[in-house]
Amino acid sequence: MRAVTDAALDRLRSEVNPTHFQAYYASAIQKMDAEAISRLCGVKPNNLYQIRRRVGARFRVILEETMRYLDEPRLPPEAEEADNR
Repeated sequence: MRAVTDAALDRLRSEVNPTHFQAYYASAIQKMDAEAISRLCGVKPNNLYQIRRRVGARFRVILEETMRYLDEPRLPPEAEEADNR
């Protein structure tokens, strides 16, 4: 599960504002307090809730997509080539 979470976080990092990703990661993953995140990222504590909610919602979608992709049965490459002929 760790690899799936890491893959989802990497994708999330590429899709959202870098400051928002840093704030979300510090809050949701590292469990830092809001004041420390505010100083670290330069976001107001009041905005942190909105950032965490929006970025968290996107993260959940990415995580579900990643897990669904990994659960899909796939043919070996040789079989796919034979089907395409």
